[in-house]
Amino acid sequence: MSDFDWKKAVATIAPSLATALVPELGLAGVAIRAIGEAVGVPNATEQQVSAAIAQATPADLLAIKQADQQFEKDMAAIGVDLAKIAAEDRANARDREIKTGDSWTPRILAAIVVVGYLSVQWYILSHIVPQEMREIVL
Repeated sequence: MSDFDWKKAVATIAPSLATALVPELGLAGVAIRAIGEAVGVPNATEQQVSAAIAQATPADLLAIKQADQQFEKDMAAIGVDLAKIAAEDRANARDREIKTGDSWTPRILAAIVVVGYLSVQWYILSHIVPQEMREIVL
């Protein structure tokens, strides 16, 4: 279960609550509490919410979706536009990349990853896999 990313699951089920989980917004506690209450764990911690989502039933998923809709209504009632906040976050990230002017670092990192992967594959095929097994591996 360590590979389970509960926040990605929440993003699929309840996008508004997932947006609220962004630390910079300061609404993560509210979102976690709403998800916890939806799955029957009031005052849940992040770990409890993660475990509950990993073992969620269809009824739990429906309750989370309903909590998401209620969260949207509550945020709209107090004047918080989560879509606008998310769009501004993406725009700020793009502006940051433009302002840094560093287009070489991603290219260099990508080249290192590709060359590293191909080097490992070459080493495995030429030194570890027996000659008679190479066709199966390929």
